Amino acid sequence: VAKFARDLEELLEAGGIRFLGEVGLDRIFTPSTFSYQLKVFEATLDLASRYGVGLSVHAAGAWREVLDLLRKYGIRVAIFHWYTGPLDLLEDIVAEGYLIGVNPALKVQRKHEDVVRAAPLEALVTESDGPYVYRGLKLGPELIEYLLARVAQIKGVGVEEIAKAVRRNFAKALSRVGLTLYLP
Repeated sequence: VAKFARDLEELLEAGGIRFLGEVGLDRIFTPSTFSYQLKVFEATLDLASRYGVGLSVHAAGAWREVLDLLRKYGIRVAIFHWYTGPLDLLEDIVAEGYLIGVNPALKVQRKHEDVVRAAPLEALVTESDGPYVYRGLKLGPELIEYLLARVAQIKGVGVEEIAKAVRRNFAKALSRVGLTLYLP
C-alpha cells in the first residue's frame, strides 16, 4: 500500500490529473480482499483530498461504507459508478453533491432502473462502462443513445432534456475540480 500511495502521489504531484477512477470497495465480486481494498482506498482518498481531485467510485456491496469514507476524507466530487445500491441511500449521496452513474446495463438490470426512477435528474450522469459484457449484453459507447432514450422514458421527459442534464451535471462536477467541459 505504501508503494502504491507513493506512486500515486508522484503522479498527482506532477500535475494534470483532476479525476481518478474507478476506485473504491467491492464486497460482491472480490470480498476476500476487502481489508486490502480498504487500505488502498483510504490511501487514495487521503491523496484525492489533499490534491483536490474528483473520483469515480466503485462501491459494489459497500455503498454506505464508501459514502462514509468520502465524507470522512472531505471528497468534494464523486460519481458513484453503476449505482445499484439502496434507494434510501440516494438522498444522502445527492445531499453531498455526488453524482449517480447509470449505464446501458439498465437494459437488463431492474435494480438499475429503480435507481434511475428514484434519483433526481440533477444527480444523474451516463457512462458506457465498456467494453464489458453483462448478462449477455455488450456494454459500450454504442449503447449511449439507447441509454439516453431509456432514461428519458423512465423519467417521462424528452431525450434532449436528459442529454442536457447529463452534460450540465458532468460539467458542474468537472468545474469543481478546475476543469471545463467543451462540447460541440
